[in-house]
Parts: sequence; C-alpha cells; structure tokens
Amino acid sequence: MAKAEADAPPAPSPPRSQRPRSRTFDSSPNRRRPVRFVPPPSPEEEKRELREREALRAARWIQSLGVSLRRAGASIGAGWSSDDARVSSTSVSARETGDPFAEATRSPAAELAAVCADGTLLCELVRVLEKKELVGVTWRPCSNASRLHNVGKALAAMRRQPAMSPMHLWCEKDVVAADEETVVGLLGDMRACAAYKRAGRRG
Repeated sequence: MAKAEADAPPAPSPPRSQRPRSRTFDSSPNRRRPVRFVPPPSPEEEKRELREREALRAARWIQSLGVSLRRAGASIGAGWSSDDARVSSTSVSARETGDPFAEATRSPAAELAAVCADGTLLCELVRVLEKKELVGVTWRPCSNASRLHNVGKALAAMRRQPAMSPMHLWCEKDVVAADEETVVGLLGDMRACAAYKRAGRRG
C-alpha cells in the first residue's frame, strides 16, 4: 500500500487564478504607477508663459549691454533713482549676476514693464546702442507728461532705424501704462534690430 502511494503521480497545482496572492510590496522601479492626466494649458496660459520667457531674454540682453534694471518703479533695489542707474558696466555686472529678477516681487514681464514705464530705460538703451546721447531726457520724471516725453524721444530715435520693426513704435501710452505685451514686444524688436546691425557689420 505504501509503495502504491509512493508511485502515484503528484497532485496537479491549482490554476493561476486560484493561487493566493502575495501581499509583499513590489518596490521594483518597473512597478506600474497610476497615471495622472494633466489638462493641456489653455492658449492664454501658453501666451503668458511665452511672454515671461521673452521678458527674461530681454532682461539678460539689457544686462549684457551694461544697463541696469534698478530703476524707479522696480520692485528690486528699493531707493535707486534713474541717475543711480546710469553707472559703468563694471559696477552693474558686479551687482547684477545670475537671474535678473531674483529679488523681484513681480513676474518678469510685469517687472520689465514697470521699469520701462518712465522711459529712462528705453532712452538709456538707445544711448548705448546708437552710441550718442539723447538730448532733453527727463531722468527724474515726476508726471505722466514727462514719462510720455521720455518714451516719445526713445521711440522717435528707434523709428529712424530702417531695421527696426514699426509694430510697437507708436505705443507711447501703452508703454507708460506698463502694458506687458507692448513692452516685451518692443524690447524684443530692439534686440532683433541690434543683432541685425551687428551681423551686417560682420558681413
């Protein structure tokens, strides 16, 4: 009897679906994780993100020219005046390194629009790019009239550049009102114009 039991074939294993599941946690990196579906950004959000990236590019370009962003209306460097901003490139590069808006309390586009609103930054950029002083600039504007005067002088000088896009050259009131889209677009056009002229001199 014992020999017959020994010679009997082994009992078949239960089907896979009936086997008890292991409760051990699978810490393998290949373990499947739940998928989170993030809705795509809206066209307005994409436009905003693009404007912020362009503002950062414009700010870094301004710094590369040795022009300070610490001006009246800025949320960084409180207490700086327009006259204090007209310093040498060596002093500027020593104070402003890394992220141009690291100390700002606003978004890059809003900060850039605010520092351009009185026209002094635009006049300073024209002076650096054209290598000549703009006469009659009010470096300490205290009224909207003086701000419009400064912005108008800067835009008038830019209108004399054939390579400059005319899209934002008649938007004095929008610049004084710190319109982000207008200011970021204008600075982008100035940067493109400067790059075009620099490439022409190399050719």
